[in-house]
Amino acid sequence: MEAKDTVMVDKQVQLLGQGYEECDHSPGGVSLNEYLLTAQAKISFKAGLKHGIWLFAWWKDGVQYVGTSGRTLEQAYKELGIE
Repeated sequence: MEAKDTVMVDKQVQLLGQGYEECDHSPGGVSLNEYLLTAQAKISFKAGLKHGIWLFAWWKDGVQYVGTSGRTLEQAYKELGIE
């Protein structure tokens, strides 16, 4: 993970923590620490998935494709709900 990605993850976790503190009760009855670790794990998983798909992509005529079905990299990201 690059430094800018780490900063992005830290910022997202910080914002999630603020959302947690604004709640009247902890989501699912977990502590703030458990909540933030779970949130960071989800963010890290998506970042890893996006990077793995990018590594699998190949170029043709200036467009990145994934797999053999003609799906572009952007289409694959949208299908998986990755920004």
